[in-house]
Amino acid sequence: MHGASYVRPPADPVRVDHVLADGGVFEWRGLQLACAGTPGHSPGGMSLVLRRDGRASAFIGGVMHEGAKMTNWFDTEWDYGFGKGLDALIASVQKLAALDIGTAFASQGPVIHDAAAQFAAYEKKLADFRPDYLRGYPVNNLSKRGPHPATKPTKANYIVEVTPHLYMFGPEMAGKNFAILIADSGHALLLDCGLFPKLVLERIISDMKEHLGLKQIDACWISHSHGDHFTLFPALQDHGVKFWTMDTIADKCENPRFYDYPAMI
Repeated sequence: MHGASYVRPPADPVRVDHVLADGGVFEWRGLQLACAGTPGHSPGGMSLVLRRDGRASAFIGGVMHEGAKMTNWFDTEWDYGFGKGLDALIASVQKLAALDIGTAFASQGPVIHDAAAQFAAYEKKLADFRPDYLRGYPVNNLSKRGPHPATKPTKANYIVEVTPHLYMFGPEMAGKNFAILIADSGHALLLDCGLFPKLVLERIISDMKEHLGLKQIDACWISHSHGDHFTLFPALQDHGVKFWTMDTIADKCENPRFYDYPAMI
């Protein structure tokens, strides 16, 4: 399994003796701990709140770390840019802030002694970050994205023109990765190719040869090492396409199973 740690199942079944639920309370060695569901760092995140001598402390897992920081962004990346995980995290931080917690214990790093102030600072950071992060089309519904005003249609299926020589997928292929630069000679450089059926690729290549002057795709440039940007490379090899990328990610593309990175394959 590749990606965020919470998606990796254990090697062997684990028996669960007691299930904790949001709002529940359980006792451990004379101490009562309240359960607060705090998703964000993972969908099933849970914080445990201890109240004693008029003060509240909490074990908050990976929700926040000392300095109002997070450690792994991709654990909060649930839907690839639509903000579901980020919104859950913001709501969890607000929930913890409302509990008047003085001291917090994160899963890593130092004890957070001024938890209330850090929750407030962390919430502001996340809220300020959200507009810059969120994708610019309807959440979880790529089909509602309309044509980009800078493009115009072509006779090739699914392909729109950005500028003379430069083409990309139109809105009906939203979420798929494909852009191509076609020279006057008919030779072309492709940028990324993945996340759609091989039969669609064959039709696109045929249409571009008929309508856009394509003769040969010389190479495909891999922009980064997420597998959805090069899943169609075996099919492109049948057309004599070479593959180019940076030396820093070449091995990650050739041997994705060697790396514990998100979305490699």
